[in-house]
Amino acid sequence: MIRPRFLLVFLLLNSCTLFQRSEHQVPQPPLAYQVAVKSYEQGLFEEAKEQFEKFLKSHEGDVYSQKSQYYLALSHLALNEYAKGCPMLSDLNQGVPSEGELQRIEVLYQLSLCYEEQRKYEMAISTLLDLQRRSRGLRLAVREIEIPSRLGSLYSQLDQWDQAQRHYRQANLRLLSQIDGSAKESSWIARVLYSMGTMSTRKIESGPELDRFLFRMRYSQDFLIKSYLLNSHPWSQLALSSLEQAYLKTREYLQEHGSQTSPQESWQIKRTMALKFYDLLEEARIKNFKSLESMALSGPKDQLDALIVKTQFELNRTLAGTAPGEGLTPAAKRLESIKRSGTTLGPNN
Repeated sequence: MIRPRFLLVFLLLNSCTLFQRSEHQVPQPPLAYQVAVKSYEQGLFEEAKEQFEKFLKSHEGDVYSQKSQYYLALSHLALNEYAKGCPMLSDLNQGVPSEGELQRIEVLYQLSLCYEEQRKYEMAISTLLDLQRRSRGLRLAVREIEIPSRLGSLYSQLDQWDQAQRHYRQANLRLLSQIDGSAKESSWIARVLYSMGTMSTRKIESGPELDRFLFRMRYSQDFLIKSYLLNSHPWSQLALSSLEQAYLKTREYLQEHGSQTSPQESWQIKRTMALKFYDLLEEARIKNFKSLESMALSGPKDQLDALIVKTQFELNRTLAGTAPGEGLTPAAKRLESIKRSGTTLGPNN
């Protein structure tokens, strides 16, 4: 049988515990705030913007007013209203108290994306470097892959190649493992891959050694085709254009520096590079046919088909006209037959 004294002590302790729990219970967010957040998460950015603006008129100085300002800024950015969203993020960054480190990290991250979209590369670099100094609050992939990659891309836009390479080197080995096709990550990854690919072609000196040149061009092609395959506007179109430039630059280089190789070696290099480029384009066309149709954008697909036709024509011409000591090759015969019949060259011809 329980003694009354012990029962009284038990009830008192239990009531104290319940009181402490209720005292520290986090209050529920206001209903208007919850509705606005739900609109934002559902992608209804215009509605979310109006709801957050209305909420802020009746709430000032509390935690939910700060969060509402943050979501309102993101809503502006989602609607491409950078002139409104970016200053709001900048003001939020200045007003974050010293104990609100995680909130500052969120604001800095979004602010860096904002500056990149506005092509304010110096400000984007400064923001990312500030973010990098606060690495304790960042996820591993953001800290070790995304930020170095984006810094490399930004420095390359400013033609600061040494800085770009230094940052790329930090992330290069792990970057491609992050490509998962998600809408959230594809945009910056496609931009970085495009930048890495073009950097390799733009930094080639006027007369490097042949092996070094070919290594850079293959490196460039690999990154550009991966950027294209992500189908992220406008980087897929830019990557496609740069692929063509890389291919043409290889042909020009071999014509200018043919003395470094024998005619047979020069022809073999041309053939290898042309075949590699054509195979990459075919891979891009096959993998992206359905997704390009769903984008309702005929431009990229038309450009790709035209480039495949052009590449195959050049490939046939290379096989037909530059192989020393050989007669008319099967490719040359096929090309002559196509010319006589008037058939348009296509990927399967």
